Amino acid sequence: MVLFWIEAVGLAPIMGDLVIDGRLFWKLHPSKVCGVNKDGYRGVRIDPAAPKDKLRIAAFGDSSTYGLGVVVPDEVYPAKLGRILNERGLPSEVMNFGVPGYTIVQVVRLLRDRALPLRPDIATFCLGHNEGKTSRTRLADSNRRLDEAPFLRSSLARRFRSLRLWQFLRSRWLPIREVKEPSVRVPLDEFRELAAHGIELCRENGVTPVWIEYVELDPSDTLSPYVEAA
Repeated sequence: MVLFWIEAVGLAPIMGDLVIDGRLFWKLHPSKVCGVNKDGYRGVRIDPAAPKDKLRIAAFGDSSTYGLGVVVPDEVYPAKLGRILNERGLPSEVMNFGVPGYTIVQVVRLLRDRALPLRPDIATFCLGHNEGKTSRTRLADSNRRLDEAPFLRSSLARRFRSLRLWQFLRSRWLPIREVKEPSVRVPLDEFRELAAHGIELCRENGVTPVWIEYVELDPSDTLSPYVEAA
């Protein structure tokens, strides 16, 4: 019964339907449960080969952008943004590239590798929540590489949620450069540098960058410095 539940739904409502990835650490797996399309982002798929006759927006961020806990993809803020713009007479389409747990390290890689080829006009960024935390690897995101994981080169993990969960639990990550002490996922200085780099990437490719600031209902020492740095 437990195995059936994992295969049918798994942890999708809690953390999204994820699959391990050597470069991004993890990424969204196409999922009808979560509304993730075959190109790996949440919501209606936009055909990159179709004529570009609408304002195209790429929304980047962590679980807040993805909409963790929101079952219907149309109810998360990137989808609502597209709906509002269309209702106000500005034909628009929004791609939700939010992924639970992401930091700016992963977002800049996602922007460069997958989003820019889709020719967005605007890119929104909502980050700063995960960067000041320590991951289970106790390594900075920019200083970790995947050493091994079960079924890494097998197509089985793409088919079965239970195997993808096993991959996460048994994966091993090593430092790229030797370190003497644990690190937060993204040190503050690196966060500033990557934010500037992401903005530069956007402008070089004709994309207007927009930074969305977290509203701190409960300010914390972990989040506040990153909100201020952004």
